[in-house]
Amino acid sequence: MSRRLPYKIAGTAPKTIEFVRNDLTISTSRVLLDEVRVVGRSLRVADPAWVDEVAELRINIEDGLYPVYAYEWSHRLGPITACVIIPFVRPRWTTTCRLRIFNDIRPDLTKGLIVDSGEIAIASGNQIVLRSGLGDGYYPVFENRNFGVRTQSVVIDFKLYESSNYGVGHGFVLDEYGIPIT
Repeated sequence: MSRRLPYKIAGTAPKTIEFVRNDLTISTSRVLLDEVRVVGRSLRVADPAWVDEVAELRINIEDGLYPVYAYEWSHRLGPITACVIIPFVRPRWTTTCRLRIFNDIRPDLTKGLIVDSGEIAIASGNQIVLRSGLGDGYYPVFENRNFGVRTQSVVIDFKLYESSNYGVGHGFVLDEYGIPIT
């Protein structure tokens, strides 16, 4: 059982992905959200308010329609999205690298996706908007490449395996997973 999201495995879009949070196993299920139309071999991944402020991610894949999967955890407060996977081709000798997200808002922060609205947008020829894990945050985006060259998949990680420090005295009541329930 992984304490982090297994990016290579996630990139294959399995039916379920498991990881650990607060020493408890979380099982997520694959849900088809929509298809993204890749145009110009690029994607934009950003907070919906800032899609035009974020540089395109150049991906080595043919233009076309590709499925977008969310992995949802059935929490008692409702489904929580753990990650988003966009698979392009079958995996072969996959290597993983963290993508740099260049933006005009905070040029010093390039190691992830800045989310202030609790949602993300995946855009190219069309745009898909979805809720981002537990809301606002700074989330990493990974690219899996076949033979280190051709893009196999893109993985957006909402880091549910990390427990947030809500602080004592802020009125939060946490469940056994460390999720605020009041």
